[in-house]
Amino acid sequence: METFVNDTVQFTIDTNIDVSGYTSLMLRYKKPSGITGCWHGVIDPLDNSCITYTCAIGDLDEAGEWLIQATVTSAGVRLTGRWNSFIVHDPLRMFCTTLPPTTMVPTT
Repeated sequence: METFVNDTVQFTIDTNIDVSGYTSLMLRYKKPSGITGCWHGVIDPLDNSCITYTCAIGDLDEAGEWLIQATVTSAGVRLTGRWNSFIVHDPLRMFCTTLPPTTMVPTT
């Protein structure tokens, strides 16, 4: 399945180290426009070497190639992983409604 603007996907990044002792688990990102930022990740409940983050609506707000990178810090130690890229697609612009279509009766 593809990822689209405003999808609520979950990222899981394997750091290849036990991150349970680190105080800050971040996923840095770079949008297609060049804007950068970060999301606060959590330890994957099934694997202490993985950081997860579930996007909220609005997090993935641009179509194009995104970059993401894991960073962990604790007591003067910072470790940074490599960049990973993924594509966010622009969805079809269609407004869905649950109302039935209306029919206009000609007045002429």
